[in-house]
Amino acid sequence: MIEIGEQKTAYSIETAKRLINEAETIDDLITVKEYIYSYFMLCSQPHGVYMWCPDTNTFEHYSITEITMLIRPLKKKFYIPSEDPEQPPKKKEFLLSYWFFNENTIVCKPDCDPSKSRLFTKKGQSYINIFPGYPHEIRNLSEFSAEDHAYAKLIFEHIRDIWCSGNWELTEYILKWFGGVSAGRKMYSILYLKTGQGWGKGIITDFIQQYVLGKQLVFKTSDPQTILGSFNAQLQGKLLLLLEEMPTERSDWNSLYRALKDKVASDIIEIHEKYKTPVQYKNVLSTVVLTNENALRVENDDRRTVFLDVSPTRKGDLDYFKKLGNAMKHPGVGLLFYSYLRAIAKAYPDFDGNPPPMTDAKHEHIVSTLPPLFQFMKDKCISGVVLRPNLPINEFYNEYGFYCVQKNIKPLSKITVGRTLSNELGISSIRPYVEGQRVRAYNITREELLEKFLNKGWIHELDEIDEVDIPQKPKSDPNALNQFLAKINPTISAKPEESKNSPKKDESETCKKPESPAECSKSSAPEVVKKRRLIPRPKNIIKYDLWLASFLSGNPEYMDDPEFMDPLNLYNIYVEETGDPPNESKNEPENEPENEPESEDPELDPIIDEEDKASPDELDVINAIIGN
Repeated sequence: MIEIGEQKTAYSIETAKRLINEAETIDDLITVKEYIYSYFMLCSQPHGVYMWCPDTNTFEHYSITEITMLIRPLKKKFYIPSEDPEQPPKKKEFLLSYWFFNENTIVCKPDCDPSKSRLFTKKGQSYINIFPGYPHEIRNLSEFSAEDHAYAKLIFEHIRDIWCSGNWELTEYILKWFGGVSAGRKMYSILYLKTGQGWGKGIITDFIQQYVLGKQLVFKTSDPQTILGSFNAQLQGKLLLLLEEMPTERSDWNSLYRALKDKVASDIIEIHEKYKTPVQYKNVLSTVVLTNENALRVENDDRRTVFLDVSPTRKGDLDYFKKLGNAMKHPGVGLLFYSYLRAIAKAYPDFDGNPPPMTDAKHEHIVSTLPPLFQFMKDKCISGVVLRPNLPINEFYNEYGFYCVQKNIKPLSKITVGRTLSNELGISSIRPYVEGQRVRAYNITREELLEKFLNKGWIHELDEIDEVDIPQKPKSDPNALNQFLAKINPTISAKPEESKNSPKKDESETCKKPESPAECSKSSAPEVVKKRRLIPRPKNIIKYDLWLASFLSGNPEYMDDPEFMDPLNLYNIYVEETGDPPNESKNEPENEPENEPESEDPELDPIIDEEDKASPDELDVINAIIGN
């Protein structure tokens, strides 16, 4: 029996009708009943029917009235023989819609949990898990080819080099983050990528949506009402929400941030479909924000948002993005990447996105959005001369008020200033005697205030404050990615990277049996020259020099000569002209190693005798060809 959620083709009324007509007895109707059960499930809370849609790999909820368009009153009459031979057979009628809505006793409550089976029972209550399911079956990483691993490595390297600007600590966090998402675990942080156009921030999320998790688990939108609006049925069963280039007004930033923060922090999500009762489910939704402009008004002390240090180094590099795009489209790479993510999730089962790492972009955001009160203290108390021992509160507040007037900012009240300094910096007022009078004042030195600002991350290296050196982050290990992937998949090597591009085949291997010398790349030519330079060249085969000069220069004048189209033919010509193979040359000393290296200076090569050299006229011809 095929369970609900396993069908691969759409429901067909014609198929249901055929199965009913093919039934010869009442017992034969089990086939049509199983067919209906594989698509439809009666449910309560909300009242109605859930239908499995294979084309979108999702469940859709319909009211009883709506579903009658699909579960038709198809009927068939059966005649059951009577136990008394003298009595006529009993007539029994089967009506499909009546059976499903009245005689069917399977009624479930909906739930959405990637960790549970399609149908399960809890405390006697039957549940249907409306989570759509994963598009791939996990495979062992060792089952994939080296080519597949090389293509997947390009994607990992893009995350490291572009998304994270080579920062391995951030790269490892991102890989674990997506690993947890792929396993259906909620991440309690938001990935925030704010970059210029064409930097390559969206290519990874598009790849994950298209080839890794599928559209049934990833929802991408530029409509802020997905978060701010009252109806959000499109988020049901989704693991990843991609908010891309939302056209939000500055007034919406705060609302959007608060709504996102609530969804990030909460373990319960309420799904509200239009004209239907809201239903609460387990929250497994994680969020990525991609934008070219400011899209969120992130609070200065935010603990949920991860600002990625996206690099612009590949901007405009069309060849690079074409190569990366081809790697992503290569058959099997999406499945391999998904298997990698699931292996990472298995290796780090407790990772949930907390705590998020501090990045350069996050630090810059904190400094650039410092509230006016703290910006005043940095400008006037740390860098200026306002601060002194036992500074009266009235004097401090008057200086702050004058600063706000200059900046055209509305100042906070004196009470709010005092509470803010106490809560954020631990600065409380005291009541010392100043000039014989007891006043309320702040008693903190510049060094103590500077230390508090440094601990908060409110000082940037561009602030150029005297006696402050911002420590530089240590450089990441360039081999860290290899070591991490080797830990996840022990069958691959953790050797240092030779190049940031995918492995290239040795060009000499592709030119072992060329149809003509012109088909070989010039990069293989030096090897040919090396081999030939160990051979004495009598004048009666000087034509070989002319051909070689043509080959090195790309001049076809001598390359089309049929006598020199095959390297083997060149060898035979040499043997015919000299009478012995090259390795038996009389000019070579006896018992000399076969692979003796040639001298670094061709003019000092002892193998070439003076009489073997070309004449001045012949050299002029060769030089003219090379010069062309």
